[in-house]
Amino acid sequence: MTEAQEVDTRLVEDANRRYWSSDASVNQIAEEMGLSKSSLYGMIEQLHSGLACPECSSELVFPNRTARDRQLVNCPACGFEGSAEEATEPAEQRHPAQEGRAALPASTRVVAGTALLGLAAGIVIGAAFRRR
Repeated sequence: MTEAQEVDTRLVEDANRRYWSSDASVNQIAEEMGLSKSSLYGMIEQLHSGLACPECSSELVFPNRTARDRQLVNCPACGFEGSAEEATEPAEQRHPAQEGRAALPASTRVVAGTALLGLAAGIVIGAAFRRR
């Protein structure tokens, strides 16, 4: 790692530490660091929640402090957005079989389940007509 990359890494780490661990305004943090507000926002990384997504089991994140304060999370993997209360379990407790594969989103499961029920009903009705 070059010296410039080390400085950049330290700057990003400092920006995230100040942003996530203080109540200082973004303007105040940017001013203290000698950055523009947009530069500071460009350095801020999403905060890991430690919770698993209810739709795909990936780790949920807080995109900003307001979301963290309101316990609103989102999933970078599938796009789920919701309350931290909707999370299924701590991310580190996911079942090993779920690692490396994404579960179907709830809406896809509903459509697939409905299609399967329709198919089953069609088979039963067809069998009933054949017996007559």
